[in-house]
Amino acid sequence: MDIFRPIRIVVLTAFLFSLLLSCNKADDDGPSAKDQAGAPSSTTKDEVVYRSNDGRELSKAEIRAMQPRTIRDFLLLDRATPEADSLLREARQLGNANDLQACLKLISDAAALAPEWPQPFYDAAYTYLVNGDWESALFYYEKVDKLAPDGYLSTKAAAHTLKKELDSKLPEGFYRDFISIEQQRDPKQQEQEVRDLTGLVPNFGPAWRLLASLLPDPQARIAVIERGVTADCDPETLGLLRVNKAVALGQLGREEDAIQLLGDIMFDEATTGLTYAMASSTLKQAVQ
Repeated sequence: MDIFRPIRIVVLTAFLFSLLLSCNKADDDGPSAKDQAGAPSSTTKDEVVYRSNDGRELSKAEIRAMQPRTIRDFLLLDRATPEADSLLREARQLGNANDLQACLKLISDAAALAPEWPQPFYDAAYTYLVNGDWESALFYYEKVDKLAPDGYLSTKAAAHTLKKELDSKLPEGFYRDFISIEQQRDPKQQEQEVRDLTGLVPNFGPAWRLLASLLPDPQARIAVIERGVTADCDPETLGLLRVNKAVALGQLGREEDAIQLLGDIMFDEATTGLTYAMASSTLKQAVQ
C-alpha cells in the first residue's frame, strides 16, 4: 500500500484548485491582499463593487491591484533544504515498504535539518495516522499548525477531527477512513461513498466539502454547501465551502452575490490565510 499517496493527492488537488481559481503569483516584496483591502475605501460610489455591513468597501481598481498569495506560497518551501527533502523522499519509500521505524527515523532527521519547515512534521502526523496512533498523529498535526497557522494542506481538518475522535465524539479511525474516500480513484464510487458518509455522519463538515467538489452542477453544489456550512467544520473547511459557493454563484450568473460573498469571506476575522488567498484570487478573477 502506498501510504503516502494521499499526501501527494492533497498537494495536487490544491494546485489544480489554485489553477481553477486563476491564482496569480504574488511578488514577495509586494503588498498583500489583506494590506490593500483591510481599510475602508475612499473611492466614489460608482467604482465600488463590494460593501460590507459595517461600511468597508472595495472598488474594481483595488481588487485588480491585489497580489494574492498562491497555494505554493503556503507550502513554505523557502524553509526546506535539499537534504531534508531528500530524506523525506527516502522516508516515504520506507513507509510504503512498511518499515515504520526507519521511516520515522528519517522523518526526524529531516525535521532536525529544517525545523521550521512543516512538511517533515506533516509526514510524521500522517505516518502515525495511517498506523493507528491517533494521539501521536494529533500531536504532529498541531505542531504543523503552529508552524503554519495560515493553513498547511489538510492539517486543520485533520487536527479538528482527531480531537473529536479522542473525545469519543467520533469513532477511532474515522478520519483515516475519510482519507481513504478522498483517495478513491473511481469518481462514481467516491461520490457514492461520500454520500453514504454524509448520511451516516451528517455533522461532519469535510464530507460535505468533498461532496461539493465532486458535483459539476452549480445549483446542486450550492445545495450541498448550504448543508455543509451548518455542520461541524474547522475554520478552513468552512472557508473552502464558502469559496466554492461563490464560484458556483458566479457560474449561475449571480456575479453580484458571488462578489459579496467573497468580500465577506475576506473581511471575516475567522477566515484562515489560505481561505483568504483563495477568496481574494477568485474575487480578482471575477472583476477582470
